Amino acid sequence: MIAKKFSFNRNIISSYSMKAVVISIYFLLFSAILTQQLYSQSAGFNNTFAILSINGGANAYYDLNANTANTDFNNANLGTFVPGTNTLTLRGVEHNVYKCGSSDLTSTRLMYRIYSTSGSGGAFTSINVPWSSGFNNGCGGQDQQWSLTGHNLNVLTGLAPGSYFLEVYSEASVTNCCGGMVYAGNGGANYKATFTVGGSPIVVTATTGNVGPTVYANLKTAFDAINAGTHTGS
Repeated sequence: MIAKKFSFNRNIISSYSMKAVVISIYFLLFSAILTQQLYSQSAGFNNTFAILSINGGANAYYDLNANTANTDFNNANLGTFVPGTNTLTLRGVEHNVYKCGSSDLTSTRLMYRIYSTSGSGGAFTSINVPWSSGFNNGCGGQDQQWSLTGHNLNVLTGLAPGSYFLEVYSEASVTNCCGGMVYAGNGGANYKATFTVGGSPIVVTATTGNVGPTVYANLKTAFDAINAGTHTGS
């Protein structure tokens, strides 16, 4: 009686073991298929950079959706600018993107707006960013670069003295993925740098010393130069 009972329990255990194995195999196959489907239809941004020129200098790259040795754009203070004396130019952006399987990126854009730090931002303006290069990746698609380095947006145009935000994010139109659009926007908070617009420049001339005309950013720096003896005479 005991031997028969033991044999019966062992058969039950064996039956459950076989079912567990079958379920495990099914789950693994289903997971692999689902993962492959998700992996084969995906697209997005690897990293992004804003490109600025300050006071006519060379193009400078700022990290947006990136972590490199470049200066982070988000929370950066770009400086103080006097219109007519200083310049702050948005030269463009670099988008490094990926696409897998049947997904495709058809266009990318940089979205920007400029507004007072004491106010709220209005609508964004878009800048189209063209395709630059690409190479095959490991998911049946490509890693690509879309870049614009020769744009000439004068950030200071029309701004009164005060403090401002330059706010940006990136977006791309895609097929067979993600509802047709992907973003690089700091989790929805976007990327914001600040800058200050100073007042009209002060021009100093003198009969001797540094005769000029010499341009100063504000009245204080002009008086400091006079008191330091930079300008003498009348």
